[in-house]
Amino acid sequence: MGDKMLKLLPFVLLAISSVQQVSAAKNDPNTLSAKVAAKVMMEILHQPYNEHAYSDADANTNTNVDPDSNSDSYYSYHYRGPPQPSASAGGLQQKLASHGKYYFGACADPNTLNIASNVNVLKSDFGCVTPENSMKWDATEPNRGQFNFGNADQLVNWATSNGKMWDVCNEIFEENGSLRQSVFARVLGESFVTVAFQAARKTDPKAVLYINDYNLDSVNAKVNGMVSLVNRVNQANPGTIDGIGTQMHLQSGQGSTAQAVLTALAAANVKEIAITELDIVQAPVNDYTQVVNACLNTPKCVGVTVWGVSDTNSWRASSNPLLFDGQYRPKAAYNAIISAL
Repeated sequence: MGDKMLKLLPFVLLAISSVQQVSAAKNDPNTLSAKVAAKVMMEILHQPYNEHAYSDADANTNTNVDPDSNSDSYYSYHYRGPPQPSASAGGLQQKLASHGKYYFGACADPNTLNIASNVNVLKSDFGCVTPENSMKWDATEPNRGQFNFGNADQLVNWATSNGKMWDVCNEIFEENGSLRQSVFARVLGESFVTVAFQAARKTDPKAVLYINDYNLDSVNAKVNGMVSLVNRVNQANPGTIDGIGTQMHLQSGQGSTAQAVLTALAAANVKEIAITELDIVQAPVNDYTQVVNACLNTPKCVGVTVWGVSDTNSWRASSNPLLFDGQYRPKAAYNAIISAL
């Protein structure tokens, strides 16, 4: 693979994601999203854009952002509309928005939206929808040169028609705070982070751009590495990265560390931070309220997203980590958060 093709890789999902908000259903590369993505990538490389040549782009990388994967997802994109307490009065979104925060969100995908109970909870309690899998690279380009944006568009169309917001996030750090040794890091070095964010900025100047990672659950080497990288990038190119996201897939008892983590991340040279994929084994009341209160007490923290609607939908279903049980009934942690807000 040539150097130019290697340099294309980081921008595929960034560019495609940024135009999902205005695109209609599309299932092949001769579509609006694919064309705009190709144009952005060609401009970054200072190459002429040829829509008939795009399907030959060599972008054979399979991504997955689950913590247990060996993913090559090394960029972060976050789109958010204005704050809007669109959920029912008294629900999580309305309560958190009353404290000046942007959103209390959940992840979803078309398979989530096909279940009426999920939709009812999303409408009543959540103000932001994060694509769980439908905007990952293996979903939008399951085979080299074969594009499918159907699931991504379905989610975005549902979100926009219901007054929700949406985002896409990925990971770049090893546990020791260094960059993962991906093809991007090996070829471009640390500069790939700046290049990727600049590509996203060029694609959608109004987007809020985040860098996001997992295991930022205590003030550890990974947190310090994240803060250091963001500060270096934004010092060299002010305003490149708008925010930092911490996923917070927690074990019982870890909620007590949330405040220290958010304080450390908020000390970075960014406009805002967010909790992006929260779930806690067995959903302890104290842990959930500690995490939400930590966001409330951190001015830069703009919102909280839980990683699923009900325990049935969770990637950690056996540990019952979410705010609604398998019958979509609010759990004790939900009621405690409502009371705290």
